[in-house]
Amino acid sequence: MKLTILGYWGGYPINNEGTSSYLVESEGFHLLIDAGSASLISLENHLDPLELDAVILSHYHHDHVADIGVLQFMRLLKRKNNGEDRASLLPIHAHTENAAGFAALTLDRVSEGVAYKETDKLNIGPFEITFMRTLHPVPCFAMRIKEVKTEKILVYTADSGFLPDFVPFSEKADLLLADTNFFEGMEN
Repeated sequence: MKLTILGYWGGYPINNEGTSSYLVESEGFHLLIDAGSASLISLENHLDPLELDAVILSHYHHDHVADIGVLQFMRLLKRKNNGEDRASLLPIHAHTENAAGFAALTLDRVSEGVAYKETDKLNIGPFEITFMRTLHPVPCFAMRIKEVKTEKILVYTADSGFLPDFVPFSEKADLLLADTNFFEGMEN
């Protein structure tokens, strides 16, 4: 399993660096976790965005989804093989607790919103993903991503204040990716 950090700032981009977005790859499968501001530009330094196999979103705040529309539009317009082939339909996995946000994930012949719930265990390519609701002003879910073949585990907290449940959720993780910032007065 390979993790590439495409953006990590919370709230807004800073100094030409984007907001939350991570590329996880295994066995030729490319999974984008969140798609914050400037993530598409950063992704292009590592992978043609047409080669993405799936996207998964923790929640719908702009610093985690700002480039979803841009990614959809690029996949609508850009073609492979000298302009002949359209990119495959891109599944975008997300929760449905924000109906308008979820509805925007489906774009005819470009992308399809695929719902998950906190209790689900998803199999996406070579990964098995489980969820934990975080402490955040809007519904947001941490992810425990297991590479099935190697049983390596990546835990992504997404946005959250501290929760004791993170301890068992992160147990035996090979890598804990804590997406956090500490603006004064917003420490939780």
